Amino acid sequence: MRIDLTDEKTARAVFIVGLAVVAVLVALLVAVFTGGEEEPEDEAVKPVPTSSESPSGEDPNGPPEDARQVASDAIVAYTEYSYTDDDALAWVDRLKPYATAGFIDSLNEQFGHDDPSYWQRDVVDQQRETKTTVESVEPSGMHTNGPGRWTFTVTYQTSIRKAGADWTTPKSSMSMFVTATLTQAGWKVNQIVGTGNRGDGVAS
Repeated sequence: MRIDLTDEKTARAVFIVGLAVVAVLVALLVAVFTGGEEEPEDEAVKPVPTSSESPSGEDPNGPPEDARQVASDAIVAYTEYSYTDDDALAWVDRLKPYATAGFIDSLNEQFGHDDPSYWQRDVVDQQRETKTTVESVEPSGMHTNGPGRWTFTVTYQTSIRKAGADWTTPKSSMSMFVTATLTQAGWKVNQIVGTGNRGDGVAS
């Protein structure tokens, strides 16, 4: 078949087809020399979080083990007592190694004015004592955590016995929020809030 290039419409069609063929050839050459891959723009400029920050503001590595441990030890000291204690505030003294000085002062202020007669009547006379077992220490999803400050949900069970009898079996677990802060002396608890036998706690 013979194409009449003198016809204007036919010549224009041939010209357009020729441009399309050239465009295809150029695209093929680019693919060959570049390997067929282009670097996504987003990946080239996206910042990478450092070890001390994450999109949520928390340390992506999680809380330090020392912070977990001090929260656990603090709950044990906070909830345990015994008729062999020197007085009703002996538990505050046991808490001192794990708490800030300000928190200890606030506890003494909160509980130091209680009527001491209950201690003699309900604890000493009945030879009453408690034993706490910590079940878990997990970062609280209801608080802002990060380097230097962690709030944990500490779940535990407390058994009671009187006059040397068998320990009771806890009916259920209890939980408290325990906040640990990094001080010059290491991790220390400065807040305990929950429904344990010490009331709602105070912060300092």
